[in-house]
Amino acid sequence: MMALSRLTSAILSGCLLAGPASALTQEEIDEIRDSIAATERQQGSGAGYAQLLGFITDPDVSAITLDVDKQTDSTLDIYKLPLQLKLGEHHGWTLLVRGGLNYASYDADDSLEFLPSSDNIDIEFSAYSGSLGLVTKKSLNADWTFAAALDAGLARFENEADYKGGSEVLAPFLDDLLLNWTTNASLFSGVVGLDYRHAFNDLEVKGQIHYIHSYVSSFGESGDFVGFTEHTDTLHVDVDIIHPWGMALDGYPLAGVVHLGNTTFLGDNREALGFSTLWSMGYA
Repeated sequence: MMALSRLTSAILSGCLLAGPASALTQEEIDEIRDSIAATERQQGSGAGYAQLLGFITDPDVSAITLDVDKQTDSTLDIYKLPLQLKLGEHHGWTLLVRGGLNYASYDADDSLEFLPSSDNIDIEFSAYSGSLGLVTKKSLNADWTFAAALDAGLARFENEADYKGGSEVLAPFLDDLLLNWTTNASLFSGVVGLDYRHAFNDLEVKGQIHYIHSYVSSFGESGDFVGFTEHTDTLHVDVDIIHPWGMALDGYPLAGVVHLGNTTFLGDNREALGFSTLWSMGYA
């Protein structure tokens, strides 16, 4: 997602073959930057940032560390502080308010195919967000519960890059456009789904399947960064198997949890992050 698109790389490759930025006039550099910006708009590159924001603000996705690409040593870390408070019940419907504070960081050494192998760009990307929403639930039977939610939030994106080796020649073309920029974004999302809960002797099984549609729009962009307005769709499924340990800590019973989960991005921009499906397994 944070890497340069193929078409943008081709544009820069042609420019660098023609000569470094120091050999070009400011007007020629501006024309190249305009061409790159037009390419980014055409390819909808902002979808990746929108997909990431929808991903990290979804309270059903746990805090995780992802090895995105071994070759570029790129990792994506996500940390969350979810909050939820039950407001009450009315005619079988339960109303809750929820919120969350979220943080994501992406680091990569991005080697560009048209530069010598010793030249690369160390990319550091951060996203901060906070959201607040309402959740309503209604029991369908002893095991299944219908759930729906509306959330709104704000986010801050920060993109920083450290040029290494001969890559400094890219700075006039990329700074404040594809690299070294900041922007804010607003987020609105709707969620519908089903929750499952059933006890099998000593084991308790909890599951959920939720469909999330998010609308993300940037504002307050720095420099020439190409803003974005995107819709994203996500399907999230997970299952937790809870088994008691038969011991307690300060009067609270302890249990182990086996977790299985899947997050799938849907729609035309489902590959915007570089992957469309994420499987998770864990034990707590």
